[in-house]
This record gives sequence, structure tokens and C-alpha cells, in this order.
Amino acid sequence: MNGTLAVPIVILVLALGFEVYCLIDIIRAKEDKVRYLPNWAWAVISMFSIPWGGLAYLIFGKVR
Repeated sequence: MNGTLAVPIVILVLALGFEVYCLIDIIRAKEDKVRYLPNWAWAVISMFSIPWGGLAYLIFGKVR
């Protein structure tokens, strides 16, 4: 594999793994464990703005 192609592929795999983690966490979260928006809204935001939507969910939406 070409060395210049390896870095973007690694970044893509990490971003997709992070997205899957966030979506699974959103799906498993009960409605009272998510702040500001309903679960479906966090899922839509997370899917359409990778990785910023997932980061926003983890920082603002997830109850610790």
C-alpha cells in the first residue's frame, strides 16, 4: 500500500469507529440520560456531522 494513502485510510477508520461508538451509546441511552435533545436528534446530528456531532453529543448531550 502506498504510504500517502495509509494516513487517510487510518483517519477514516478511526472516524467511522468513533461514529459507531457514539450511535451505539445514543441508542442504548434512556431518554432521561440524554440532555437538551431527544435521542433521534442526537443520532441525526452525529451522522451528518462526523466527528463534530459525536463530540457535541459526548460533551453536551450525554449525562455523566
